[in-house]
Amino acid sequence: MFFALVQDKKWIKRLKDNLEEHRLLHPTLKITQVGDWTRIPLSQCSESDIPELVRQHSTIVEEEEPQKTDSKLQPKLKYSVYPPMALIVSGQQVDEQSVQSLLSINVTHVAINSPIKDATDVVRRPKIIPVHGDFGPEPTLESINNPTESDFDAAFWATCVQHGVHQTWAPRYTMFSRGNIKEKNRVLTQFNNQQVISDSIVVDLYAGIGYFSLCYAMQHPTLVLCWEINPWSVEGFARGAKRNGINVRVIRHGEPFQPLQNDRIVIFLEDNCYAVERLSKLTSLPQFQQTPISHINMGLLPDCRLAWGQAMKIAALSPQKTVLHVHENVAADQIESYSLQCADELAKGQPGCSTEHLHTERVKTFAPGVWHVVMDISATNPIS
Repeated sequence: MFFALVQDKKWIKRLKDNLEEHRLLHPTLKITQVGDWTRIPLSQCSESDIPELVRQHSTIVEEEEPQKTDSKLQPKLKYSVYPPMALIVSGQQVDEQSVQSLLSINVTHVAINSPIKDATDVVRRPKIIPVHGDFGPEPTLESINNPTESDFDAAFWATCVQHGVHQTWAPRYTMFSRGNIKEKNRVLTQFNNQQVISDSIVVDLYAGIGYFSLCYAMQHPTLVLCWEINPWSVEGFARGAKRNGINVRVIRHGEPFQPLQNDRIVIFLEDNCYAVERLSKLTSLPQFQQTPISHINMGLLPDCRLAWGQAMKIAALSPQKTVLHVHENVAADQIESYSLQCADELAKGQPGCSTEHLHTERVKTFAPGVWHVVMDISATNPIS
């Protein structure tokens, strides 16, 4: 039988109602909580019978028969499910019984997540301790920095569906931040009101595995141009794009870029310091001279200041206003004043461009008294 695993709580009732309408909600098994997922049991059916809405906003798993072991999970064990993996929060006692209980919810891999100790690691490589399942070969310096297709094929890959968007990554090589789900929802539901995304160019200067870029790509832009220096993040991003049915191309540093008609996402495996040069050449082409650059995403923490100058130069290339989304960790009592200061400082980086603070979103707490915020700031070139 099938179960729908739902992570975004706001969808639980809607999906339950949708299954009831199709007479596919199991009549006797209860909806249960499994870690940070809600597990909805379906009546006997084929996978093709599952409604599209349920498919888009949940992860469908199959079990041969109803399992009753969920109640045996240690009540204090904290973990997240990223099919087919359960990732346990570090600092907890994990025994064979707890591992077997996790395996009963249809995961095949179990690992313990350890905190990143090297604060200078800009690509934020994870450290997980495999407990059960084949996680692929142990990473080496060569496989980390210069992976081959064989390395990619031998690695273990996990997935997550948030707001109907599939994301893919290799847990031994890249992180997944589930706390970004709130900001992804803003991209999907609010950013279009700030500046229209369809038929525009979107730029992501710190793309990662496509946390935000994939959400932009769902809204019919002409192009989503992304920069990322971690080859494992780029590979996960490309796999996630393909899983979402989005055309994607990877351009390595030094390779020329000539836009193709079916391009939707283009990922540049290089430092974002080359973004202005790439965009200048693109926007000089006749077919792109009037294409607005609607949004520039800068999702690096603790701050993305190194990209501010690049972002403003890119905004100056647009025939219409561009909205910059500036991520930073800010003290709670300084958020309002710092947001205005940020807009002023960005304007100083590109003479002639004017900026306006539109909104500051508190995404999540980063530490006591410190918030991860996103400042939405519009930049307008005098010629636009």
